[in-house]
Amino acid sequence: RISRLQAKYENIRESLGDQSGTMMTTTLPRPITNTRRRIGRTLIGGQPKLFGGSLEEYLESSHQDIPQIIKSCVRIINLYGLHHQGIFRVSGSQVEINNFREAFEKGEDPLADITDANDINSVAGVLKLYLRELREPVFSVQYFDQFMELAKMESKHEFVVKVRELVK
Repeated sequence: RISRLQAKYENIRESLGDQSGTMMTTTLPRPITNTRRRIGRTLIGGQPKLFGGSLEEYLESSHQDIPQIIKSCVRIINLYGLHHQGIFRVSGSQVEINNFREAFEKGEDPLADITDANDINSVAGVLKLYLRELREPVFSVQYFDQFMELAKMESKHEFVVKVRELVK
């Protein structure tokens, strides 16, 4: 095994024109770019990424108030998933989740023709995946402690009032 690696090393060294055993390196200057690229910024045609991108940038470029993936998933969950036990706990089919993800990335709505609850866990799964992969969380980390305090409240009405105050 070592002799094969040594032979490969010598072959590469000869291909690069280094006969003496010392590597001759020439460095080319890197092109200077003044534009900063943001992680997850663009897809095809300058459109920001849906998964792994910024919610704010995506909404600005798509001129939407709410991303189509959220509208579509919430619609299906409201129609077929409210009585389904463990909807966000039980994972869906990874193949279906990936298919939904690819379709949403292309700007399509793969959930438009769903007429039953067969893939409800996959619908919940793609929604969880989208929210998990956002560059910035929907609720800023600075509000974490306040949300944790609100979660301890026993009165649902008071909880809703306090969440509305916090979100404003």
